Amino acid sequence: MAEAYLDNLSNMLEIHLLRLDTKTNETVKIVTVVSTILMPVTFITSIFGMNFESMPFQLEYGYPLVVISMTVVGFFLIHYFRRKQWI
Repeated sequence: MAEAYLDNLSNMLEIHLLRLDTKTNETVKIVTVVSTILMPVTFITSIFGMNFESMPFQLEYGYPLVVISMTVVGFFLIHYFRRKQWI
């Protein structure tokens, strides 16, 4: 009878650890998706945040163009991840 209790306890512990692993994997998945969405936006911002003498896109509407492009890239990645059912 003690062995049966030990087996049951061992099985319950294993199920608990598997549930924790599943929750951890879901959290890591969400963090990965968010960082992947923000990575290209951070790259674009880092290029345009440098103090250049001749900045790329030195146009009258250069700043709004960059902000719009970052927004489009972000929304494209969100749409892509939703289509793949990752978020």
